[in-house]
Amino acid sequence: PDVHGQRLSLVDFFGSPLILVFWTTWNPAAVEALATLDVYRLPEGVARLAIASQEDRSVVVNFVSRGGYGLPVLLDETGDLTERYRARSLPAVYFIDRNGIIQDVVVGPLTEAELVQKSEQILR
Repeated sequence: PDVHGQRLSLVDFFGSPLILVFWTTWNPAAVEALATLDVYRLPEGVARLAIASQEDRSVVVNFVSRGGYGLPVLLDETGDLTERYRARSLPAVYFIDRNGIIQDVVVGPLTEAELVQKSEQILR
């Protein structure tokens, strides 16, 4: 579910390149990756999702509301999705092509240059 309670599935994004960021409110590098992904104007057709890993819904909703983030934020309160992606260090940013294949992963801080390069890569 997202912070509004709407359920989303990664299948909903099949056919579109997708950037997933696994993050948490208490990790400065994860918050920075979230902010970078939120403010960067992605090439047309690239979707983005932020997945809050193993945090209480109220904490994430409050954090997102105070920060004014515009990208969709999903809740992985149990950590099941985080585990399926093997995102053991946060932030972890996954660049997925339109066929649903992970093309690259950035673990740790995300620079705007990396975001630009890898976004263009999954559009090809």
